[in-house]
This record gives sequence, C-alpha cells and structure tokens, in this order.
Amino acid sequence: MKRVWLMGAVLAVAGLSVSCGDDSSGGTNGDDDTRRRVAEALTEGITFEDGTVVLEEMPETTDEDLTIDQDDAPLDLDPGTATLLPFDIQNDDEDDPVVATLLQFEGTEEHVEVDVEEGATMGEVMLEVEDSICDDLCADSFAVKIIQALKTSGGRIGARVIRNLNLDCTRADVDSCESADPGDGDGDGDGDGDGDGDGDGDGDGDTADLIDRLRLGASNINNALCACMGMGNTCGENRWITNAEIVCIEDAIDADPALATTNFRQLVVNVNQASLVSQATASCMPEAVFGVLLSTAETQELPAEIIECDSEETPSLSVAVTTDEPAP
Repeated sequence: MKRVWLMGAVLAVAGLSVSCGDDSSGGTNGDDDTRRRVAEALTEGITFEDGTVVLEEMPETTDEDLTIDQDDAPLDLDPGTATLLPFDIQNDDEDDPVVATLLQFEGTEEHVEVDVEEGATMGEVMLEVEDSICDDLCADSFAVKIIQALKTSGGRIGARVIRNLNLDCTRADVDSCESADPGDGDGDGDGDGDGDGDGDGDGDGDTADLIDRLRLGASNINNALCACMGMGNTCGENRWITNAEIVCIEDAIDADPALATTNFRQLVVNVNQASLVSQATASCMPEAVFGVLLSTAETQELPAEIIECDSEETPSLSVAVTTDEPAP
C-alpha cells in the first residue's frame, strides 16, 4: 500500500486538468478515468517536504498585492526523484512577513501548507516523487497544474498563481493501459479496487483503504518506538497501537461508514507524514503520539465507537478525550 503523504482523504478529480504531453488533442488521456488515475497518482506518490496537510480547500485571496514571481516553464516530475519548486516572494508589508506557502493540485479539495523562512524574499519547496507513481498510469507524460499562494504571519492570503507540472511516465516499466480491463479488479472506475462499480470513485474513501493506510503508518510508528526503546519490533506495551485495536476500528467503520469523520481521516493522513512521525516518536513515549498527530482538542474529537477500541495495553487514542487544560 502506498503512503498518502500529500493530500490523502477526499478528492474531487472531475475538475483536474490533465492532458497527454504528446497529443495536443488530448486523446484518451483527457478522459475521466485518466483524470482520476493521475489525481490518485499525485496524491499517493508525491511528498511535500515539511508540509502539513489541511483537509479543506485553499483559503480565498485577501491581498492581491501579496504575490509570487515564478518561472513559467513546466516543472518536470520524474519517478524516484526529488524536484525543487522555487519562487520569489513579493510582499510590500514588512511588518507582516510571509511564513508559509499554500499548494493545491487543481481539482482536489485539500491543500498543503509548507513553512517558509520568516521574512524571506525567496523560497523553495521540495517535491519527492515516489518510484511507484506511474504504476497505474499509461506510459505517457501528463500535464497537470498546481495552485500556489502565500500566507503571512498575520493571516493574509496572497494572489493565486498556477504552476505547470509535467509528470513523465514515458519510461515506466509497465504500461497499465496495455493490460487494464474494466471490471477486472484493478480499480479502474469504481474507486474501491474490486471492479464492481460500488466504490465512491475517489479511490481513497472506502474502509479498506483507510484502514490499510492506518496500518501502514501505525506500523512505522510502532517500530520506531520499539527501536527507540532498544526493544526490537515486538515490545508489547511500548507500541502506540495494536492490531486488535485497528481491527476494532475497522469493524466499527464497516458497520457505520459515517464514523470515518474528518478528524479520523486527518489522523490517517498525519500518521503517514514523515515529519510528524519523527516528532511523535522522538520522546520514545507512546502516550505522546496521539497528541502530536492531532494536536488540538478540536481535532482530537473522534467518535465514541472508535475511542472505545482503545485498550488498556496501549494509550493509542486516550488523548482524544482530554481537555485543553495543561497537564499537572
């Protein structure tokens, strides 16, 4: 299962601008299935270094004079590489410096916020592209767009600019278009990977996918905690969450999909973010993990049916029922 580092929970892929790099007419690469596949590939296969995923669309512009100067040439994204997205900052208000840049793939409903050195006049964002990003795509190149804006310490949101990207899958080992057969279980059009048309179409909202991603991130955290304590990978009470607890959560969401709330989806996204995982395990204290992954009382509110899966063996979700009062 691929980790969802970028924008991992809800996609509205119908509006994604996608075209084949070598076919000006758009060809088959402009159809809905290609849009969906490319959106899923971008979501699952690109990491914004030091980025924080926000499960809502980018805020509206509040200051048109707060702008980004950029190179209009398309930025190439190649599997297994890291690419820098550089930009110049134009901010006339020195008393309200830029502290972050916001980025959102066109056609998605989430964005990522990446810190910028306060007061800087230039910035750059590192995009890490997974080796597997082209696995479910045709052996072709795909032109996509990403929206970018600036954010200041005072909360001003700058003018939006469009950055052009080119995802190059021409050297992919496997051309999925040669073997794909609608309804054969490869997830082409139903979103749940079983080819029966009953999924939600976005490839990430079904229970199995959410739980797979939770398991993957939890495994990384569990192993990091165990290694931190010098106890190997089977250190029992020093794990953050047990498989039995994850199975309990899975059963609860299977019975009532509405339990997969925004906060739960944010937890699944954050548990797979390298920077947050490092923070969560730095203290070697399992009880610190949840408070790092969901850092406010508001986001820590999870359905009672999920919290009830928290066993006495591990403190997986116990922070979720705490208040904002400081610990004694």
